[in-house]
Amino acid sequence: MIRHFERTDLFEIEEIERECFRVPYAEKMLESSFSAPTFFGLLDKDKEIKGYVFATVVLDEANIDRVAVREKYRSHKVATNLLKEAEKQFKNKGVNSVYLEVRRSNEHARHLYEHLGYMVVGVREKYYEGVEDAFVMLKNI
Repeated sequence: MIRHFERTDLFEIEEIERECFRVPYAEKMLESSFSAPTFFGLLDKDKEIKGYVFATVVLDEANIDRVAVREKYRSHKVATNLLKEAEKQFKNKGVNSVYLEVRRSNEHARHLYEHLGYMVVGVREKYYEGVEDAFVMLKNI
């Protein structure tokens, strides 16, 4: 089941952030999303959140800010399903272009994004922690 983020999910989202990212979003950053034009897609079964997508929508563009999937659910198409649902919702909001940044070293994620139709359109040098480059990817929907 895919649904939108609720305040009661905050603790579990923070837990997934710590599991998935070298620099997790802080609680205040996550809380601020309630008033921002964002989309949180959550996939859960038996009350456990498997993963989520955090994105920002401005006019006809969306930016995927975070894609996170618990380690034990990776390679089960969780991220694929979340991204497809996000794109469907973006399209319903009039979005034409979806951008994201991905670490140069994250080959698994890059492969997933390419499989879903995202193309590398640029590089942000030393984007992550001032050390690692990010590929900027784009998909027109």
